[in-house]
Amino acid sequence: MDGHSLSLFITGALIDAISDLVSHPLTDPSELLAELQKKEDVAFENLRNGDLGERTNQIYSPGDDSIPDPSLDLDALWKTPSLCRTGRLPSRTRYLGYSTNSDKVGGPTIVGSEEYETCGEIEKTRSKQGGALLFSCGNDHEVCKEAIVRPDHKDFFYADSKLGWSSLSIPNDKERKAYGYDPSQAKGFLFVTFVICEFGKCPEAELKPKDHAHGKFEMTVNRKVVSDVVYIGGRVYGLKGEDGFQWRPDENGVFVFAVRVRDVGRYIRISSIILY
Repeated sequence: MDGHSLSLFITGALIDAISDLVSHPLTDPSELLAELQKKEDVAFENLRNGDLGERTNQIYSPGDDSIPDPSLDLDALWKTPSLCRTGRLPSRTRYLGYSTNSDKVGGPTIVGSEEYETCGEIEKTRSKQGGALLFSCGNDHEVCKEAIVRPDHKDFFYADSKLGWSSLSIPNDKERKAYGYDPSQAKGFLFVTFVICEFGKCPEAELKPKDHAHGKFEMTVNRKVVSDVVYIGGRVYGLKGEDGFQWRPDENGVFVFAVRVRDVGRYIRISSIILY
């Protein structure tokens, strides 16, 4: 339902943009692109350097917003670079091999002709990398082998009580290069989003963010305990430890995120991991 609503909004915005381009006094595509890029650069700098006001703090605010946490710079969520590793498709980070740290590159295509790294291949990798927190496929993948019917797949990072500790390192080599990652400039804020169940009805065995407080699953960052999983807004949760929301990278500039499910027979699905 959310996807259909968003598609209507995006389609409307696209029609408006095309109308503006048709009526624009500049007809040369190169000149028009240069002018629009210049305007975008100015808007970006205004956002990055301007005063965002109190409204932005009301949109994203950890826990009780009457008691702001000094360890989380909310302005940074709007102004500083971020890196997102997501399991979902169609994300270009999956297609271009960034999220999977793979040289296999592709795009949306019919089932069976994928050139990017698919869930099936990743599952084979799991057996060779014990303890790795890797992508798993959702049960909503299309099976049509003649045309692209529905390329939107809610793939995810998966951990259950039988796997023990499962971990991943962020950023990987591909992400470092693609994002121009500089560990000295990283804020050290880590956020996660969890898989959203259809119509909000999850299977009984699936753990939810609130279950962390009851010890049903645990997380660490560079072997330091995540003491709290705090709702920030927009279905995003911040990871909080002994230094608040700020985490320090290891000697290689990497954040090793690990999760373990303690409740027997239960599992957890994480959609994306975001680093600022």
